[in-house]
Amino acid sequence: HRWYGAEGLLVLDPQDAQLKALGASLWAKEFEGDGVHAALRGSVAMDGPAHVRENNVFWIDEVQGRKGVIRTEEDEGWRAGDLTLGEAREEWRSWASANAMSCSPGVLLRPLYQEMLLQSAAVILGPGEWRYWQQLPQAFAHHGLTFPALRLRDHGVVVSPEAHACGWTLSEGWLHNEAWDRWVLDKWMSEWGEGAQSQEEALVEWNRNLQAWASEISPELKGPAGALEAATAKAWKQWMAKLRKHLKGSRAQAWASARRGCESLVRAGVPQDRWANWHVLAQGQAEAWKAQWLSKTDALETVVWVLEDLNGPIEGPEDNSSPSN
Repeated sequence: HRWYGAEGLLVLDPQDAQLKALGASLWAKEFEGDGVHAALRGSVAMDGPAHVRENNVFWIDEVQGRKGVIRTEEDEGWRAGDLTLGEAREEWRSWASANAMSCSPGVLLRPLYQEMLLQSAAVILGPGEWRYWQQLPQAFAHHGLTFPALRLRDHGVVVSPEAHACGWTLSEGWLHNEAWDRWVLDKWMSEWGEGAQSQEEALVEWNRNLQAWASEISPELKGPAGALEAATAKAWKQWMAKLRKHLKGSRAQAWASARRGCESLVRAGVPQDRWANWHVLAQGQAEAWKAQWLSKTDALETVVWVLEDLNGPIEGPEDNSSPSN
């Protein structure tokens, strides 16, 4: 709201007591065994990216925190952690209304709760959300709710000076640790031109000539020549590994900078837009980016905005962006 309140953005607190009470019918259906699981049972949506729990409500209290709701051992009721919820033949709608504040929707119940409150014509989603929303049309119909049109949100990527120095661009994609390290070392190796490649090609050609020569001398030499070829290929691979290791050690500062570049884009295997906020990373450029972004109203296609340099201009949306980005 601090960033977009002036644009008329309204932020609702889903934990508000009155809003939670409005969702009581959803909570009750889950306890009655007539919720999301019942709606999707037997369909391909059961095998979607989000696990379909038998009860998609989580219980919140000050003692246990947030606990998933599961069947009791007697299979006659429900429990959350050590707490038994309601009675086996409880009138669940009344119970859900009385305990609405302690009922928290799981991942597949949140969209239904949201749309029960908002009744949106369209919903703007991130890539992960997009996938599990696609599991839910049957659940929406089951509850008498209209499934909204889905739109993939725009993305914003801040390229740190370290990542920029490495030559990273959006077309490289999100490179996790091993892939990033390999990519950086490949670029460093390429600085020597075609030297390493030409040496390897010469080695392959030498082995090929040796094989031909050995065959001319005696068929019995074909086996030893093949063993020599395998040994030289193995030795070459080991030598290349040592060369790459030497590069890392001899360019310690550059390597440390490259690693910071990786961490600025992908951290613990998670892409930047999942663990960081674009506005925060953009620092003083955030307002300029926001103004430029909001001025683009001529199309609804999803785009990726790139800030290459915190001290430089904002790049416009990537021309090759698509929902798969």
